[in-house]
Amino acid sequence: MRNGDDKASWMIVPIVGSTPGRRYGHVIVYSKPHLLVFGGNTGSEPVSDVWCLNVERAPFSWAKLDCSDLGPCKRV
Repeated sequence: MRNGDDKASWMIVPIVGSTPGRRYGHVIVYSKPHLLVFGGNTGSEPVSDVWCLNVERAPFSWAKLDCSDLGPCKRV
């Protein structure tokens, strides 16, 4: 809910730049003020990438984090 509204609704948030793309089997975590996305499957391959979105600062843009030496293997 926003601004005291008693009914929540979905809205499209404009994003600039690259995105994690469409995927399934991923994990998404909200740790204020960031959304973090890990892994999943793009429809053609499993991935082990990590993306971060700060939801408090516009313009909104995803950042791909370099965790190649630290993260687990590809998984869905």
